[in-house]
Amino acid sequence: KSKLYEDSQKIAKKRLQSAQGLDYLQTVIPDGIWLQNFKLSDTFFMFEGFSESDQELTQFIKSLEKSLFYEQVLLLKSVQRDYRSGRVLSFQIRSREGGI
Repeated sequence: KSKLYEDSQKIAKKRLQSAQGLDYLQTVIPDGIWLQNFKLSDTFFMFEGFSESDQELTQFIKSLEKSLFYEQVLLLKSVQRDYRSGRVLSFQIRSREGGI
């Protein structure tokens, strides 16, 4: 097999894994979590958003940790902020892409 063929297969596999990771993500976001920004670099996912409570943020992080699509899930920031409806947590989470 040619190098070009092998490289194209690797790219196709990575795209499929990323799509499956996004599909999983939409099934585990608790009701009290709002994602404001989602970034994917070569090896990292970055999640930014708001949470109504510590419990919902913890539940979201645990769901990411249980997944095959995300590894080394790390809460980088959690800051309480005033919002129209009351107080919310502004958060930032980083994760490595899982090695499935």
